Amino acid sequence: MAYQKFFAVLCVLLLCGAVLGQSVDDARRLADKGRLEDALVVLREILRSNSSNLQAHMLYQEVMARAGRFQMVRQRYEDLAAEHPNSALYQYLAARLQEQTSKRIEFLQRALKADGDFVLARRALARELLLARDYRGAIQQLKWLLKKDSKDTEALLLFAALERERSNYDKALELLKRAAEAAPQSTTPLVEMGRVERERARFAEAVKHYEAASKRAKLDWQAILEWGECLVGLGKKREAVAVWRRALVLPLTPQQFAVFAERCALLFVKPPDRALEQALRQARQMVQKDPQKALAAAEELASRNPNSAVVHSTLAAAALVASQPQKAVKAALKALKIAPDFAEPHFILGVYFSVTRDDDKALKHLRRAEQLNPFHAETARELGFVLVRKNRPYEAAELAVRYWRLTGDPQRAAELRLNAELAIHDKAFLVK
Repeated sequence: MAYQKFFAVLCVLLLCGAVLGQSVDDARRLADKGRLEDALVVLREILRSNSSNLQAHMLYQEVMARAGRFQMVRQRYEDLAAEHPNSALYQYLAARLQEQTSKRIEFLQRALKADGDFVLARRALARELLLARDYRGAIQQLKWLLKKDSKDTEALLLFAALERERSNYDKALELLKRAAEAAPQSTTPLVEMGRVERERARFAEAVKHYEAASKRAKLDWQAILEWGECLVGLGKKREAVAVWRRALVLPLTPQQFAVFAERCALLFVKPPDRALEQALRQARQMVQKDPQKALAAAEELASRNPNSAVVHSTLAAAALVASQPQKAVKAALKALKIAPDFAEPHFILGVYFSVTRDDDKALKHLRRAEQLNPFHAETARELGFVLVRKNRPYEAAELAVRYWRLTGDPQRAAELRLNAELAIHDKAFLVK
């Protein structure tokens, strides 16, 4: 019995020692793994031994919010701020949890009243004043920060954003140039310079800044999108698609990929006006429900808009679903005669030739469709099946992964992946 008690006490001591020995980084790793309660235990112990640990407090707030206890943690820090009115730390932490801009500003002003040299609070106050369009107040805070540290990158970026909002573009660029020099590894200043030039429709200068940023590190999807749009503004549409293709390696959602797909879809073709676009949308929505009716509607639109590649492509898609392949091919070819680099007719012809097992022609058109719109999921899938039949299963397997990432549909991706893996297995068997 005494042995059991000793063992229990030893286990508790070991557990306490393990908790005491852990750091904020350990707590963050636990939170990233979804072990929120374990992370909170570690953070509480850290704060118990060092109540002024800012990083521990900030992570504790984030984990509590993720655990669905936002109201509880906000009340806790508001109480701490009330109990310690002269603590800049607690005023700042309470400000972080406020939902109203005015309340955040109020707590941050209290923090600076308690400690005028609290840089994080002053930066946060400058940001909040900028959001509240109190430019005079924001400038006052930013000048203080830059007087203290002329290479304060965050202050320079905030100041540049303020000047950009006031259309002082040259001043904004000057500040961003200083930020780029102060943070030579960061892409943010250069990307922001590109955005300023893009806003002024100076696309060539904007492209230079985006290119320079891409040499520092991988850009996020929004910067890549903007970079490509600047190239489109210069008439360099193929270069734009090549830039957008970089987004394929990023961990994006299907909705984010869809933004790129939409940009590519009508990039090389004259888009329809609003009335025609609405009529085309109705015809496309009708295709799955009543293919024959959709085909009739598309034919009517084609007779009234003979020079619209988009209309002929819609007609081709409707004809293919309505089991009229010859009419689909004719309409798709007419669309390509009007707009040779229009991706959708190439896709439709690729599907037709794939079904008829003319794999050489199918590969030609599907490759072209993929080059023009690498974000069109069905093009990737159809091209994958053709590549399996052409004994190129490794490329097909990659396209299966792309299809899954573009759509989030594992079932249809798995069908292509299985075909590719079977082909790879057969190929390996034949080599042996």
